[in-house]
Amino acid sequence: MPYIESLTGFVVSLIVSGLVIYFVTAVLGRGKGIMTAILAAATGSVIYALSPLIPTSLLSTIIAGLVWLWAIRHFYDVGWIRALVMALAIWFVAGLVSAFLPTLPGPI
Repeated sequence: MPYIESLTGFVVSLIVSGLVIYFVTAVLGRGKGIMTAILAAATGSVIYALSPLIPTSLLSTIIAGLVWLWAIRHFYDVGWIRALVMALAIWFVAGLVSAFLPTLPGPI
């Protein structure tokens, strides 16, 4: 059963992340559709899941951040500065969502 809970949590967080990316990119005028946003969210998950393979945490954070910026550039056809603005906006909105969403009353 723990695998089902983990898989469910991953899928839910992927969908929520995809919706955040979709919303932010649409507001910034670079929206390409929900599937692109979900693919970008999945790519970000893989990038950050692999980052602990780099021994130094600061170095892994920097490398993961740069790879994430490259992924945003790739998916949304933007330059480095616009990718950085998009990443910061995604980070900000995701922070708001993560602070608010767990406080909503659930069905249980």
